[in-house]
Amino acid sequence: MLDQQLEQALTDEVRCARQGLPAPTPSPPVRARTVSHGRRAPVAVVPRSSPTRLQETVEPPPAPIDGRLDIAGHARRVQELVRLGRLHEADLHLAAHAFLAGETGTPADRRDAAAWATMRALADGREADARAGADRVLALGREAGDPDAWHRYLIVRYRVVSEWGSEDERDELLDLCRARAYWFDELSWRGALTLLLARLGKAGEAAREFDSTTSRCLAAGPRREAWLDVTTDLAEAVTVLGDPARASVAASSFGWPATGMVVAGRAEVCKGAIDRYRALAAAATGDRDQSDRHFRAATEATRRLGAPLLLARVLEEWGHSLAGRDSARASALLEESAQLACAG
Repeated sequence: MLDQQLEQALTDEVRCARQGLPAPTPSPPVRARTVSHGRRAPVAVVPRSSPTRLQETVEPPPAPIDGRLDIAGHARRVQELVRLGRLHEADLHLAAHAFLAGETGTPADRRDAAAWATMRALADGREADARAGADRVLALGREAGDPDAWHRYLIVRYRVVSEWGSEDERDELLDLCRARAYWFDELSWRGALTLLLARLGKAGEAAREFDSTTSRCLAAGPRREAWLDVTTDLAEAVTVLGDPARASVAASSFGWPATGMVVAGRAEVCKGAIDRYRALAAAATGDRDQSDRHFRAATEATRRLGAPLLLARVLEEWGHSLAGRDSARASALLEESAQLACAG
């Protein structure tokens, strides 16, 4: 069935070339669909100026996989669908993109295909594939002459080491994050640095970095590139620190979209549901009702996503938050989380 779906996802030109047939005659452009009163049907988009009002918009329907998308079109759909939490639909475009990248693509196309394959390995909890994929992303990025090759590699490497890294790997990663954040003053790495500092028990530096980065994020506003990625790392960091005051700032100041997934880079990493970060911030402030509500929403969204490692993380965090107030439910959540983690 996957072969049939992949065949449908290819362009007509590539399909004919594979079968030794002449190139097809181009189809006429499709006219815009009209509604009963004769005007062009409206297309709903998410306005960049209003990222906190996502609940008032309608998602654009996915483009049909009808053979009209080229490799760039499949790449766009992968990124769009991952952000919307429709990973199973994204898989079809990912497969079509990877095939075209291998047949006629550039090193940059093959780098993107490797990055998205690694993203799937991370979401599934496949450590060996994720580690190998990160190295391939770097090699292909350098082959493509990409000036951001090291940056793209670190986005993936950060998540690999965060999940499975040894103590030495984490110390090395901390040095790399400090270099990107301090020497190059890259705001996109400030959130990642804050979270890593918190996980390594460097509470004082993590708290100072949270304050500094939060001020810069609020001054820059949500239109800044990587804003959602940075602010969710900040929220998770103060949860790890167990800092109610700073968690309250994260819960009330960042104004995240209502739904969707958080991604790093060009969807090189899917970090999970936005509701997970709301749940973490609410739990850290002691708001149990809000925490449970958001954890429930995050669990449902992550189950639909089909990402075992991400689901295991949400269930584990929810289970720990229930300790001392619902032991039976906490035990069930932690047991399921452990089973998912082992299955990966």
